[in-house]
Amino acid sequence: MSYIQDEQQRVVYLHRLAGTLSDDYLQPAFLDAYKRTMAILAEFEGLRTTINRMMLAQKATTDAVQLSLEPAWLGLTEQLDEMAYNQALWSVATLTKYTEEAIKTPAKEFVKRWVDKSVMSLEGAGSGVWSTYVQKNIDGFANQYNKIISDTFQARLNPAQVQPTLRDQAKKLKELNTGINTRSAEMLVRTGVSHYSTQAKRAMIQDNLDIIAREYPLVVFDNRTSDICISINEKYPNGWPVNESPIGYPSYHFGCRTVILTKTKGQEEFSAQRTAVGGKSGDAAADKFQKKQDRLRTASQVKYKGKKDLDIFDIEKLDMRVSFGSWLKDQPKWFIYDTLGKTKAEKFLSGELELSKLTDTKLQPIKVSDL
Repeated sequence: MSYIQDEQQRVVYLHRLAGTLSDDYLQPAFLDAYKRTMAILAEFEGLRTTINRMMLAQKATTDAVQLSLEPAWLGLTEQLDEMAYNQALWSVATLTKYTEEAIKTPAKEFVKRWVDKSVMSLEGAGSGVWSTYVQKNIDGFANQYNKIISDTFQARLNPAQVQPTLRDQAKKLKELNTGINTRSAEMLVRTGVSHYSTQAKRAMIQDNLDIIAREYPLVVFDNRTSDICISINEKYPNGWPVNESPIGYPSYHFGCRTVILTKTKGQEEFSAQRTAVGGKSGDAAADKFQKKQDRLRTASQVKYKGKKDLDIFDIEKLDMRVSFGSWLKDQPKWFIYDTLGKTKAEKFLSGELELSKLTDTKLQPIKVSDL
């Protein structure tokens, strides 16, 4: 094992933890919000349809969603606080394995204060502390529910339209819970885990500024790596001096998997191997990939889920100094297209596109038409 491999395994662990937290805290809350909303709709069933009653139903639904989801997010956030301190302890223990320096452990209260004041800045979603994004998620959930209520009342105001039943509304609410509401919440949880774990490590760094010299972004190499993180790998192969990141710190976007490595003043440059998930060459792998892609029910990507996918994907060991672009050039064409998208892939393969140019100096993705 190496420092790089330890960090990569930690990314996998944190990714799984995010899924567990979402299942344990949010799914029961979603069901509770559904039941509360159905009780509200049942009260209005059979009453004369008016705009005022629609607004009353929507207000009651907004309050019901808040009552259901707020405690769940609070409980989940408490788990993130605990995870953050454990992450700080893990960072100390892991770095200690690979340096002769004595790494100090930050106090639990300091880690919490550091994380609580840290600002998340996500591409396309503005900036704010964690609680700001949580409230936005709750509001978005309520808005989705209220859109169904609005559509129902508007249809009932027009006798010429097909009249939605209570069962119709129940079906749509359930579809929201299992669809967009679950996906957006899970993405926020994964982003939160990334943010809390990064800031916990940064809290550890503040207690060890006398011995930590540089920071390096460790980007995941696979077909789901974002344009933002690809460009980070290309732009900053040598990292930056400690606490002087020109691009801030992860999460860089929703679902970000990039982590920050630290190097002490006496530590050698990173030369260990990293794990990458590439694509298998040949028509058979390309065909199997396409069939999986065609079966997807959402606008997501086929991803490696374990040994059963080794007929499509290939697990590789790379020198830490190999860039994403150099690695990607050696991948099969179908893999490059899936990673970058058709237009960018064609420009990349023809040599017209440098992957460092996928984003501007502020890490904002550049439109395909402007590349």
